[in-house]
Amino acid sequence: MASVEESFAQNLRTYRKNAGMTQKMLGASIGYSEKAVSKWESGVLPPVAALVKLADALQTTVDELLTTAQESAYFLGIDGGATKTEFVLTDAAGNVLCRHFEGSCNPMDIGMEAAQKVLDTGIRTVCKGVPMRKISVFAGISGGISGNNKEILHDFFAKFPFAKCDNGSDAQLIVAAGLGHSDGIAVIMGTGSVAFAQENGAMHRIGGLGYLFDNGGNGYSIGRDAIRAALCAEDGSGEQTLLHKLVTEKLGNTSAIASLGELYALGKRGVASYAPLVFRAADEGDGVARNILRRNMKEIAALLTAGRKKLGAGKVKAVFVGGLTNRWDILLPEILDQLPEKECYELSVYQGRAVNGALVLAGLKEGVKDDQDRNA
Repeated sequence: MASVEESFAQNLRTYRKNAGMTQKMLGASIGYSEKAVSKWESGVLPPVAALVKLADALQTTVDELLTTAQESAYFLGIDGGATKTEFVLTDAAGNVLCRHFEGSCNPMDIGMEAAQKVLDTGIRTVCKGVPMRKISVFAGISGGISGNNKEILHDFFAKFPFAKCDNGSDAQLIVAAGLGHSDGIAVIMGTGSVAFAQENGAMHRIGGLGYLFDNGGNGYSIGRDAIRAALCAEDGSGEQTLLHKLVTEKLGNTSAIASLGELYALGKRGVASYAPLVFRAADEGDGVARNILRRNMKEIAALLTAGRKKLGAGKVKAVFVGGLTNRWDILLPEILDQLPEKECYELSVYQGRAVNGALVLAGLKEGVKDDQDRNA
């Protein structure tokens, strides 16, 4: 174990760099020379009065500056989704000490500098009053592994004196939340769809090819099929369907074909917003809508089949997450009806938060307990 002097020197360097200060700037802020700060970062303890000033200037505590690395007593999970970022701090028993939300930190959408500002604000808010040297962290961030983003974000997190820290994609959180450390398959059915087969801690990705190349099984595909069914019903090339009425109502009671330009401008989320119309029509017994759901769930069955091949023989646990699971009542029978050897699967919907997966990956052994939010 490192000595107090060695730990102090390392902590001081980390806090100073995280504050964006040079040795000269830090010294000047507390009335000491650059040489003095350099000496302290070489392992010489400063006078008590200087310690207090250093802690104040670096927005920490004297104890935090002097603490040595030890087993994590706290766990921080970060779920950086497409629309918001959730930060949750727990103790080792899984009690939630603080839950905090910021805006999106997807670097592909808002830029790396803005993403780091969001993360910095959230981390400092949720960790206030807790020694960072006792916190183990995992951050799963949308867009966080594209290009060299994983390495850039890793360097960003390394500026904080956490006991342990790792980062990856938000998809990893879904797998960890639904499966924990167990083998199995996690299927995401939202605007897009993808499956992950987890085996002995290793993940195998299946599908998730994007809206241009995926065959279906997601909100975009179902919404697209609804629009196509309405267009084909209108020009006579397809069956008559309640979807034509529902789609044209959503368009403001205008012709679907006349609105083709508007429909092309919708984008992925806009097209996916038509998916609920398929469920409405299916509830009314519309055959076209039922066939759309059946065809799309065939693709989900294919993901499960491919995932089971990765895991080998035996019964496989598969958990589902995403907006489409809100209609599990109608989708599950369609999946099972098209799933070979369906008796070999245990299918369920994960109802918890994705951020719980970040806590699992941070090292939390206990389940997350009910909130006891310090900031409530």
